[in-house]
Formats: sequence, C-alpha cells, structure tokens
Amino acid sequence: MAEMPTTAERRKTQRYYRMREQVIDVAVDLFSRNGYASTGVADIGEAAGLARGALYYYIGSKEALLAEIHARGNTVILVTHEEDVAAHARRVLRLRDGLIESDRPQAPRATAAAAPSAPA
Repeated sequence: MAEMPTTAERRKTQRYYRMREQVIDVAVDLFSRNGYASTGVADIGEAAGLARGALYYYIGSKEALLAEIHARGNTVILVTHEEDVAAHARRVLRLRDGLIESDRPQAPRATAAAAPSAPA
C-alpha cells in the first residue's frame, strides 16, 4: 500500500501550484505589455520574484509557458517570423504585403517540458 504524503509534502505541493499560477499570471501580463519575443525569462523571473533556476522549476521553458497559457483557453496572438514559435499555434495565418497568403489550422506540438497542471 502506498504511503500517504506528509503534511509538509502537501503544503509544498500547494505552494508549488500557487507559485506556478503566479508565474503564469506574471507571464501573461508581460507578454501582453511587451510581446512574447521581447519578454525574456529573466524578465518573468524578476517580476515574479524568482531567480532563473527557481523559475525553470515552475515553468520548464518559455515555450512550455506559452503552451500552458494557450492550453488554458487564452487567446494568444503572436506575430512572428520564427517557425518554432508558430508551431504552438492552433491556427497560422501567413501574410505577405498585408494580404492573407494562407490560413491553416494545425495541431500544436506537444511540449514535453511543460509542468503538470494543478490537480482537480
């Protein structure tokens, strides 16, 4: 039979999910104000009050963070020239000289580095 987690482990888990939510909220705010490309991991960590190493404990990567924001149902609009950033989108519009060149849905790639969501 599996052992039950201790009170300290449960508190740590609750603290982990609270901090992770805070980091995601901070990232949404910074991405909205500065744009995805102009917001660095260091900016997110500073705004959340975390060192870079601690930040990666909560988010995995900047790309995983974007995928998590998008998975939560937030509409994320990115203007990018980077295919790896566009790969997270569910829909890609390609523009040339202000005209729509193509408009295609796609399944976003899985992000292995994404941290798990809070338990229900």
